[in-house]
Amino acid sequence: MEKESKEQKVWVSMSETIKTGDYENIKIEAGFNRTYDNENPVELLEHGITEISKLLKKKAKKIRRRSKRRDY
Repeated sequence: MEKESKEQKVWVSMSETIKTGDYENIKIEAGFNRTYDNENPVELLEHGITEISKLLKKKAKKIRRRSKRRDY
């Protein structure tokens, strides 16, 4: 039997669904977890949300551009 981990962790995961056409969607997901000791977990979560959000927006923008090119 595994011992229960005493490590403290924070998790952040986000997703975005992008409409690429009639009845066509792409869902992108991103996330991470981090073990912490003396850091403030709320600050770690806020930082993680900001970074994951930037990553998703960048990827979504690229997908939207690609899907617009297909339409023409």
